[in-house]
Parts: sequence; structure tokens; C-alpha cells
Amino acid sequence: MNSKLAIGALIAILFASLLIGGYYWLNRPIGLVPFKPEQMITSDVSPFHPNVAQGTTFQVNVTLKSFLETEIFIPFENLTLRFSNWTYYDISPQEKTFNYTFNPNSLSIASMQTNSSILTVELAKDIPIGDYTMVIAFGNSQLTNKSGDTFSLTVTNP
Repeated sequence: MNSKLAIGALIAILFASLLIGGYYWLNRPIGLVPFKPEQMITSDVSPFHPNVAQGTTFQVNVTLKSFLETEIFIPFENLTLRFSNWTYYDISPQEKTFNYTFNPNSLSIASMQTNSSILTVELAKDIPIGDYTMVIAFGNSQLTNKSGDTFSLTVTNP
């Protein structure tokens, strides 16, 4: 009699375990990546939305902060200008609409520290008036999981 009771209790526990496990399996989040890469660097562009006239030169400060335990080297690869409707310029109009320099052109960031570069942009006198998005590409993105940053730009009449 005791063995039948023990077997019945064991079957009840097994059945309850299957029900609970099935419930959690059916209600699991689908489509979520089980591993999210750690944030290794953050970036900030200031001012975020400069308002400048055609043919002028302006500067923005690009600041990177490292969350790594070791020093990291981040080169600035390029600056791309896009219209606000997200269509890219090709390379030759880029050269005719603006020139840019980073100073310094790459950053060495100590562990858990911050470092900055000044981006200087010289606009052509005939750059179309309007709102743009500027895209700054960072190097070492395969290591940092961050490929770059953006900022907005409004070009007006002089």
C-alpha cells in the first residue's frame, strides 16, 4: 500500500513539474538575444545640433568614455554627411560640400577614463540649405561594439 502511495506521489510531482516547465517554456521571450554585449565605450557630441551658415567653419567636441579594464585606442575613420531624408551623398559631392579634420585623429583612452577630440568642419559656400545628419565612424568597432555616433546640422543662408 505504501509503495502505491509513493508511486502516486512521484507521478503527481513529475506531472506538476512538467506542467510548470511547459508553462515557462511556452511563455519564454521569443526573438530576444540571450546575450547582450557589454557597453565598452560611450560617446557624446557637443553641441549636438549646430546651426551654421553656408561657407562657415564650425567645431564640435567628440568625447569617448571607456568602461574597459585596459587602455583602448579608437581612431576616427571618417565623417559622412546625409540629407535629413537619409539618402547618402556619394564621395565626390562630399568633397565639394565640406572638409573636416579631427584633432587628434585618434584617441587613446585609459581604463575607465574619458578623452576628447575636436572635429572641425568647413562647409562649402554653395552647400544646399537644410537639415542634415552627420555620421562619425569610429575604428575598432569589432572590439567596442560601437561603430560611431551622429549629430544634427542645420545649414542656413549667410
